[in-house]
Amino acid sequence: MAPIIQADTFVGSLAIGLGVVLAGLSIRSQDALSQLTLVKRIQQRFGRGAARAVITVLAVLLCITGVLILRDIRPSFAVPQPAPRAVKTANPSP
Repeated sequence: MAPIIQADTFVGSLAIGLGVVLAGLSIRSQDALSQLTLVKRIQQRFGRGAARAVITVLAVLLCITGVLILRDIRPSFAVPQPAPRAVKTANPSP
């Protein structure tokens, strides 16, 4: 397992934190979420329960994504490349 990058820790923690907040708001049925355009459209078409379910699913996905980031699990094409080293020349230009 490669050493974790400091930015990965921040992003993973942020994703988990937002997921927990969204889950808490959707479970408590706060009216703050009903001001979002997506939630309004889902409420109008399918009802309040469906809107809460969608937000809860998004919250769970955010938490899972945060855990995956913190555990340094990523697809093979997303492996960070080492930083290129500066090349020193023998004759510096004036």
